[in-house]
Amino acid sequence: MIQIQALRARFAAIPAPIRGIILMAISGAAFSVMHGFIRHVTQEIHPFEAAFFRMFFGLVALAPVFMAQGLAPLRTTKLKLFSIRAVLNVIAMMCFFYGLSLTPLAQATALGFSAPIFATLMAMLFLGETVRARRWTAIGIGFLGTLVILRPGLAEIGIGSLLILFSAAVWSIALMVIKVLTRTEGSVTITAYASIMLTPVTFVIAWPFWTWPTPELWIILFLLGAIGTIAQTLLNQALKI
Repeated sequence: MIQIQALRARFAAIPAPIRGIILMAISGAAFSVMHGFIRHVTQEIHPFEAAFFRMFFGLVALAPVFMAQGLAPLRTTKLKLFSIRAVLNVIAMMCFFYGLSLTPLAQATALGFSAPIFATLMAMLFLGETVRARRWTAIGIGFLGTLVILRPGLAEIGIGSLLILFSAAVWSIALMVIKVLTRTEGSVTITAYASIMLTPVTFVIAWPFWTWPTPELWIILFLLGAIGTIAQTLLNQALKI
């Protein structure tokens, strides 16, 4: 316990922007692992069903938090913003999961990380953040990279790639909502409301395509949900910092 407290103190001493970058990098790595699980499970069950299990087991993974803190993480006055975020999130998630089932993992992950390009533009337009020459250069390079990934040479653009790119654009808008929420809400609160709101919605969407997973698949589905929740919470905290 003392060692954990010492590590927290050392991490807290790091300048805030660097802490945010570290958390975002860990979150990105965790999301990449989650993408691998999604790609695997969607070979056996429908992508919409995989999306449901992502949210359901993500909520299960938060059980220790609720056991320790009760319902305190659910106290909020921002239900309208949480609802808007949920709508954006479900659109982005369904497009991404379906697109990932059709697209090679490396290509899908690379396209999915085009979201920061859209998010930077959104932050400038809606949050009033300053974008200077270095960031414009990074946006330009990132955009060119996305074009290369999307259509190398004269290859035909697949529906999976387009769905992932559309998902990234919608997700960037959701990131703006999350950024606003982090001004008043905790990272766990933001993650918890996403899981609570999206679990029933994704179940309704998945039901027409339902097939029961094999026993071996249940473990992967749980890991998919748990790692997704960890990645999302770290991302929330990075935006908050």
